Amino acid sequence: MISGKSRASDIDRAAENFSNTFLTLIKECIPEKSVVIRPKDKPWFDSALRKEIRIRNRLRKIALKSNKAEDIKKYKKSRNKINNMKNMLLKITIIV
Repeated sequence: MISGKSRASDIDRAAENFSNTFLTLIKECIPEKSVVIRPKDKPWFDSALRKEIRIRNRLRKIALKSNKAEDIKKYKKSRNKINNMKNMLLKITIIV
């Protein structure tokens, strides 16, 4: 016959083993995502605009290196797209 104390400790040990195993599997299988909060950003500055700015900067770098008319045209098109996005987002923010 098992006493009440040993039975409780067996259950506690089993629960602890399960928790440890479960947390280990979670750490191995589920990727972590870090989120950056930028407190100095304007309220209308969102991730889509930030992504387009990165693309524009890459195109600018390529255009300056190659000095080809085609690359400069791609850069200018991206620049205009960002300016239009900024104006639209700013108007939406002001209206709301």
